[in-house]
Amino acid sequence: MLEHNKNRTQEMSVSLEQTLNEYINDHWDNVLRIKSTSDLRKQSGEAMDSIIAPDALPRNKLVARYEPDTGKLFLIPKPFRQWCGEQQINYGAFVSDMVSKLGAKREKARLGKGTPFKLKSQDCIVVKFSEDKDETSGITDL
Repeated sequence: MLEHNKNRTQEMSVSLEQTLNEYINDHWDNVLRIKSTSDLRKQSGEAMDSIIAPDALPRNKLVARYEPDTGKLFLIPKPFRQWCGEQQINYGAFVSDMVSKLGAKREKARLGKGTPFKLKSQDCIVVKFSEDKDETSGITDL
């Protein structure tokens, strides 16, 4: 019976990627989706901070920035920590797992880069999504 319960608990566990997907789904309207500005060194005399048209602007509060061309997701820790608490997920353990298993990093980033907003850099959790195909469905990840 103990072995049966252990197997059942392992089946009920959710992967890191699935949990991140749930977070993004819950905050879809609060994610800035914009192409990276890292390759705009100098184009026809303009500065690196030239404005890029975002794919989507946040409607309420900014919780993350996603760059589809680089596959990077920049998570703001405070709303992510709050969401983890609401979902009864251990934030510290989850972030440690993201660092060890997904190669996430803690670094400072300017989330408003490429937009008219000149925000200062702030602490973020940066996750780079791979373009591996899902074995079961052939769907490409973020």
